[in-house]
Amino acid sequence: MRILSCLLIFIIAVSAQAMNVVLDPGHGGNDRGATQGLFTEAEITLQVANLVAIDLKRDPRFSVYLTRETDRYMSLEDRASFANKKSDLFLSIHVNSSSDPRASGKEIYFQNQLLPDEESLFLASRENKTMKSEREVTRAVSLNLKSKKNLNPEVRAIVEDLERNHRFKLSGIFTEKLFFHWGGGSQYRRHSIRQAPFFVVSNIDKPAALIEIGYLSNKKEALNLVNPQYQKKIAKGIYHAIISFKEFIDNQAEKSLN
Repeated sequence: MRILSCLLIFIIAVSAQAMNVVLDPGHGGNDRGATQGLFTEAEITLQVANLVAIDLKRDPRFSVYLTRETDRYMSLEDRASFANKKSDLFLSIHVNSSSDPRASGKEIYFQNQLLPDEESLFLASRENKTMKSEREVTRAVSLNLKSKKNLNPEVRAIVEDLERNHRFKLSGIFTEKLFFHWGGGSQYRRHSIRQAPFFVVSNIDKPAALIEIGYLSNKKEALNLVNPQYQKKIAKGIYHAIISFKEFIDNQAEKSLN
């Protein structure tokens, strides 16, 4: 079916050139996010995002953009619009917190198609409440639809639905890559992949994920999160997950051309 074949355009286009990666350090400016003493989510996420960006800038397979490069406020709508203009792949970086000081570990989220569990829904609602308005997010028009301006509305709706499902699938694959590149051993028990209606992943028209790299409310984990060496370890894991996702895209493109 010709409509289904259109979905290969994204894969082939991204594999044929440097993949544009948008990193989104959560919070910033007067929005400090989670806090623990003098430690803030806004500062930690920017530090980790910069470390990932350093690795990506050294790799010719990637071009990298940050939604914010300094400690400044940026709305969720502006983050999503920026990503839709720039990205082939989007990753929002956050730090978690809980009323339970024992809570720990990393969590990886992508757009939900299933009903989210209560904890995921609460976390998404907490992040989404920072929206200052209900402005419409600027979305990019896909290559499939841009080249077919006179497409029948019903057919266009089908293509858009197929693209959404395909994007959802790729987002799920990306979260799996992130999961498996944190490291092995007992740490695996403290990682999870979940679906939740985070604004920044639900309003982006490319594969997207959001990661909570640890709990600032956990004193032991807080000390790790502000440790430069631990931040480098997290950044390396993210970088290698992005490489793995790029290799997956390249392999799919090669198969489609053979």
